[in-house]
Amino acid sequence: MSTILTTERLRLRPFSESDIDAAYVLWSDPKVVRYMRTEPMTRDQVTVHVQTLIATINAPERRDFHFAIVHSGSNRLIGWCTLRVHDPGNREADIGYAICRGAWGNGYTTEAACTLLAFGFGALNLHRICARCVPENLASVRVIEKIGMVCEGHKRKHRWIKGAWWDSRDHAILDEEWEALQTKDSAER
Repeated sequence: MSTILTTERLRLRPFSESDIDAAYVLWSDPKVVRYMRTEPMTRDQVTVHVQTLIATINAPERRDFHFAIVHSGSNRLIGWCTLRVHDPGNREADIGYAICRGAWGNGYTTEAACTLLAFGFGALNLHRICARCVPENLASVRVIEKIGMVCEGHKRKHRWIKGAWWDSRDHAILDEEWEALQTKDSAER
């Protein structure tokens, strides 16, 4: 099942082979992957990675939803986001994202992350959606806070990333908190 999500400025759609060049720009950039576990990827690594993401689309009992973030106006791939159902029994998932450096500072990450939450709580009927980030990644912390997630803990030297131990912050939002935010936003309009 192919899922496409749209916003005013973005289209979140499954990856295709034609995305490899743009995905290479994203995942080969040291500044984009700075806080990720992976090193900048080679073109061959990106090709394999995109093919792996494509393969998840038709997985039986699909639990991973990987999206290319495409700018609607230019039809250009500007990033990637994912929603991964890691605990179906408790209806819990986590989200992740990355945006090309040329698209930073425009609110696209927040827009894509909000869309993932709406998809998760709506179409997938999730109870809880989580996100984890390195505290030094202030841009990601801001996105997480803007979409209404609550910090649930700070783990010291929790992740081995590129040869060093890094702290991590855990965040989550519950379905009823998301619903309350939607009701509040509707009332303010």
